Amino acid sequence: MAAPVRAPQRRPVVRPSEKPQAAPKLRVVPAPTPRTRVVAFTVVGVGALFAVLFGLVLCHTLLVQNQQRLDRIDTQVREQQALYQRSRLAVAQLEAPARIVAAATQRLHMVPPPGTSYLVPSGTTAAAVDGPSAPASSADQAKQDQTNQTGSEWSTVKPQLGAAG
Repeated sequence: MAAPVRAPQRRPVVRPSEKPQAAPKLRVVPAPTPRTRVVAFTVVGVGALFAVLFGLVLCHTLLVQNQQRLDRIDTQVREQQALYQRSRLAVAQLEAPARIVAAATQRLHMVPPPGTSYLVPSGTTAAAVDGPSAPASSADQAKQDQTNQTGSEWSTVKPQLGAAG
């Protein structure tokens, strides 16, 4: 087989009305040398390293901002817990029986009662039983002990309590 032969190139026909165009100035570009490749890879590598470091700085900045926010919230929580504890202490002091008795006697001029009476249901009627200031008779005490031990009168009192409510 014979190698193909190339046909000669023809010159373009120039018409008299057209001016001939000037041939563009062409030059031969040298092939890239290993040095230009190294420079290109260095520029790309430095750019990538810069992008990675910038991303790390950005992430670190976001972490620091969020940590500051958490610290502020933690401080607010501690302040609110301290306020809650102070409020609980104030409520406990205001609810103290000794303070209430002192306020009642000093401000409202109230006096403590001479004795306390407790009402205990017995049968269908309620009887007054004197407290520690007046001792109960031995018969009443025995009946009360028997009622507390057996609880037999509870079945009698329970329907009346339900009807009252």
